Amino acid sequence: MEKIFKILSNYSQIPISEMNPNTNIVIDLGMSSLEILSCVFDLEEEFNVRLHEEKLKNVVTIQDLMELINGQ
Repeated sequence: MEKIFKILSNYSQIPISEMNPNTNIVIDLGMSSLEILSCVFDLEEEFNVRLHEEKLKNVVTIQDLMELINGQ
């Protein structure tokens, strides 16, 4: 999960210390749709996965994102 926090922090400018699994990616991190899209590309590269748009629609929290990545 630390790698996910680091990538999200790079885009949101929110310190990792302020993140937890229940952090809402849009509300708590204030990420725009463009930042989220760029972040997804980095996550796909880092974890060597393909995150499909239809599944990403259900991602709200960092925990949701982690479960999606681990399920790939």
